[in-house]
Formats: sequence, structure tokens, C-alpha cells
Amino acid sequence: MSRPRLDPDDAAAPRALSIVDFLTDGALAAFLAEASELLGHAISLRSMTGALIEARAGEPPWLVHDPTPHDQPIARALETAGANAALVDLDPHRVLAPLMARERSIGGLLIEGDPSPRLRRVIELLASMISDLCTRERLLQARHDELELLFRVSSLFVSAQKLEHILEITLQAMDRVLGADAAIVHLHRGDAPRLQPIAHVSLSEAFIENFDANNAPRAKDPALAEGRAIAVPELRTIGLPAFVELFETEGLSSMLACGLVHRGRYLGAIRLFRRTDAPFSREQQALLQTLAEQIAGALAAAEHAEQERQAERMRRQLQVASDVQRRLLPADRFAFKGIDLAARYVSALSVSGDFYDVIELGPHIGVVVGDVVGKGVPAALLMASVRSLFRAHALDLEPNEHMVNEVVRRVNVTLTRDTLPSEFATAFFALVDPAARKLTYCSAGHDPPLLFRHHALHEPPMRLDCGGALLGVDESHAFERAVVQLHPGDTLIVYSDGVTDAMNFEHAKFTRTRLIESVRDQLVSHPDSPARDIVDRVVWDVRRFVGLNTAENDDLTVLVARV
Repeated sequence: MSRPRLDPDDAAAPRALSIVDFLTDGALAAFLAEASELLGHAISLRSMTGALIEARAGEPPWLVHDPTPHDQPIARALETAGANAALVDLDPHRVLAPLMARERSIGGLLIEGDPSPRLRRVIELLASMISDLCTRERLLQARHDELELLFRVSSLFVSAQKLEHILEITLQAMDRVLGADAAIVHLHRGDAPRLQPIAHVSLSEAFIENFDANNAPRAKDPALAEGRAIAVPELRTIGLPAFVELFETEGLSSMLACGLVHRGRYLGAIRLFRRTDAPFSREQQALLQTLAEQIAGALAAAEHAEQERQAERMRRQLQVASDVQRRLLPADRFAFKGIDLAARYVSALSVSGDFYDVIELGPHIGVVVGDVVGKGVPAALLMASVRSLFRAHALDLEPNEHMVNEVVRRVNVTLTRDTLPSEFATAFFALVDPAARKLTYCSAGHDPPLLFRHHALHEPPMRLDCGGALLGVDESHAFERAVVQLHPGDTLIVYSDGVTDAMNFEHAKFTRTRLIESVRDQLVSHPDSPARDIVDRVVWDVRRFVGLNTAENDDLTVLVARV
């Protein structure tokens, strides 16, 4: 089966979804033909129009016949099935099993003759299995499209294009993924007290001129000022005659709006419209809110850069980038049974794009530490994209040792295809099984983490260097994984190059040797040190070594895990 490219809920799809959208070959139709001969009952695959679908030699390897009057009862039954997947007796000699995808009919299995109760049950189970596969395909593609949209929005806002053009492209992409028919963004420009239209898609000039965003439906809703998304499912019932007439003239039926808020400051609002009666779903509402947060952060960064003189532009970019990164980083300490985790990110004046994340994967824990190339807003947004990719793919796969290098491979493919040649990243990704005390990891060009064995503290720590090359360079690169058995008292330290490359006034680096000495001294003098104390010790030793020479140093990230 194939993956139809649709919005997460498909409520505003341009045409009815059909089982044909999921076919890649004629195997299903051919199987039903063989089953018909075996069971002595004609079983056929039907589209939403009731038309017969048969396997054939050629391209495509299936044939959808024209619907006949005899097929009309099938089409009516599928149209009225709703979320009900129960068998439908069309007449004494025909039984229809609807095929569903997320509680919507996409076609059916028709069995002719007078099937026995057992055969009816078999057909019902077969239809349920096909429906489940189609639903999974839709959900997977929806998640892919959402991730692609988030990544594309991030990439757009680091480009050198005009703001209006970037927003227009963003709206077009959002319309496709969120199933909207039209969209518009209003912003406060300069000191102007009123919102002004900045970008729009599929709306007439008359609508744009007459739509007063300052007094529009729900414009005063506190949720908008807080950056939350709100839905208006029926615009014709809002009770504002002037706006009702405007919406009816434009053919708009429902609206989804979200405030663009950055650090508590209301920048404007984004509104999506539909011309059908299908309301926006909760999933689409949540996705718009995520996108609005991303857009608001990027708008604020652009605004800061424009307000500064040429000499101050870089400083402003670095500050915004640092703020973006801090907002995206998780907590610095975590509560997990069987393992003690702590982390610290220390921002420098030059922001490089360090990041870390800790992902709960059922009884397992996903850990990622990375660093993207570059500085400033582009690096921060690229960091946000890389972090989102790791989280999305880790949550998408079954947590086992085989998924570790597969997650890294997927992130690498996306980065290689969708970033500039000068944009790449290093990362260390690991899956921890606290119950089995097992660590499965893959390092993509990252500084090798160090594993201190409790029973051998005075021996060199184990370097976790299995993996592969940098992310974003070669999409065909094969990454390896390794499994390490952990023991009580073992200590893992994962760090960015900002630790080992930290430089003092004599231009001497802190180095991996000093890092090992710092951790070992803490473990020897305080064997029961929690992970937080080890992190603090490393950061303190680096700061003491560097002194006041902060201008020449990079961000540093330290993550410690103790068994």
C-alpha cells in the first residue's frame, strides 16, 4: 500500500479519500479473486463510488471500472457508514464490509451469494485488518507531513528572503498540511497600534481590505494574547452581522486562529479558514499552536535584527539564538527509576547551537546530545530542527536496540536533503534500558562520551566512539550501533566540544585529560555523588580553568548518567 499525502484529519481534503489511494499493486484485488474461487462466493474490492476494482497487467496494476446503476446501493451505504464499520446487507444476496481509515469510509469488500455466518465473520475480520493498515498509513504520513512542515518553516526563517514572502510560503505550506482553504497573517508593524495584513493566501482583495483584525470574531479572546489556538466552527453564527456578511461573500465557513506571542508580547495573529462545513480538529489546533510559537520566535528575531545598527546586528542575533535554545532544552535534572540523570547547558557569548534532550520511551530512556555548525539565529533554528527530528523519529519507532542507528540514519537523510551544504551537525544518541542496565548508542561525529566503571575508576574510562560521520553530509552513510552492559555505580558523561576546547588566557585548552581528571576526582572523593554534583564539578573546573576568558569560548553542554 502507499501513503496518501493528506492533512492529519483529512477533514478538508479536496476529494473523498478512496481505497485506491492506498494501492501500490493489484495484490489485494487479485487476492480477493483467488478467495472467491476458493470460498465459492464472489468477493470484490469496491471504491467509494461502488465501482469494481480488479487486478490487471499494466500500469497501474489495477483497474477501476465505471460505476453502474447496480453499484449505487454500495456507494450510498459507504457514504452513510460514518464511523460504523459493521456489515451492511444490501439485499438478500449481497453483503458489504466497509473499509475505514480513522473512522471514515474509503471503500468496501462486497461478497455475493448468501454467505454463512462464519464467512461473514471472516470478511468482517479481513475488512478490519485492511482498515487498520490504512489508518496506520494515514497517521504515519500525517506525522511525516507535520515534521516536514516544521522543518520547512525553520529553514524559511533563516533565509535571506523578505518577511512577507517567507510568510506567504509558510501559509501555503500550512494550508496543505492543515487542510485550510485560505489564510492570513496580521502583525503590529513599528509603533502602529492596529494590526496590519502582512501575508495572505486565497483571499480576495476586498476581504483583506474590509477584514478588521482588531475587532474580528474572538479577537479579544485572552487565549489569542497568550499564544493559544482557538477554533470557530461556524462563522455564520458569530453574531456580528458585518463579519457574517463578509465571510458569506468570501465563502468561508470555519476558522482556526492563533496569536503570535513572543516572551509575553503579542505580535499579531494567524488565521486559517475553510470553505466547507468540516471543522478543524484538535490535532490541527495543536499543530497550528506549535507553528505559531515557531513563527513568533522567528518574527521576534527578525524584529531585533532590524532595530539594531549594523554593528549591533550580530550581538542581537546571538542573544535571540541563545534564548531560543534555552526555551527548547528540557529540564536539567530528571527522575527515572534505576538511573540518575542530570545535565547542564552553559551559554557563551558566541552561540554555537549545542542541544540535549531526554525522551521517555516507555520503560526506556532516549538521550541525545549534539552540536550544529554555525552561530546565531540560523544555528539556533537548525538546532531546533535537529532536536525535533531526533524526538519525532525516536517516538515513531519501537524502543529497542535496533532503532538507535535507524533514528540517526533518518535524521541524517532529512538534514542532507533539506539543508544547505554548509549546514551539518554532530550528535550522540543512546537508548538506556534501566531495568536491564543496558546502553545502546550511536555517535555521529560527536566527541566520544566517557564511561567510568565503578570497579575500575583508576583505569582509563571507556570511550563510546561507535557510530559514523557527521549528520547532514552524506545521506547514504551507514551508521553503526554498539551495546554496553552497565553495572551499579557506573558513570557516563556526554559532553560537547565546548568543554574540552575551553581555552584560558594562555590559549591552553581544557582537554579531555582534564575532563577525565575532574570526573575521576569527584568519584574517588565522593563515591556516592549524584549526577547533579558531577555536572556541577565539571562546569566549575572548566570555569576555574578559563577564568575571565569567556569571549574566546563556546557553549558547553554536559550530561551525566549514573547507574
